Amino acid sequence: MPKERRYTQYTQRDVFLQMNSYQKFLKIQVIEGTLVGASISLLRLDKEKKRLRAVILARSSDWYHYSLNVPEWKHGLTAVVCGTHDSCLIVPVLALDSMKWYETGKMRDIFGPMQPQYDANDKPMPDSFDHARKSVYGHNMLIGA
Repeated sequence: MPKERRYTQYTQRDVFLQMNSYQKFLKIQVIEGTLVGASISLLRLDKEKKRLRAVILARSSDWYHYSLNVPEWKHGLTAVVCGTHDSCLIVPVLALDSMKWYETGKMRDIFGPMQPQYDANDKPMPDSFDHARKSVYGHNMLIGA
């Protein structure tokens, strides 16, 4: 299995090609003839055979960039296939940099324990949460959450 990487230079085209090539490994089946724009129908085979309408994005935060979170659009999308999972979404996300599914509202474990630690002078010490939230990736995750 490829090493998990967080930020990549994936394009939508790269995501589509990799998803199509690794269908068996990802436990999905692309339904032929269903590609419309940047969306496609696929079967998720790792659980029950569930049919999903997925949008292909370079990064999951593009969900907000393209305003797919706006309910008035009624786009019917039920999943995201992306190169990098960098934001919390209301639909399941298949991230190709980690080659795994993130269920609705789930994100990577970069934040660690969210309880502040104090030094001998009772000053809060920077921890993994503090470092993660100040990064672009951590910011996108928290905004999405």
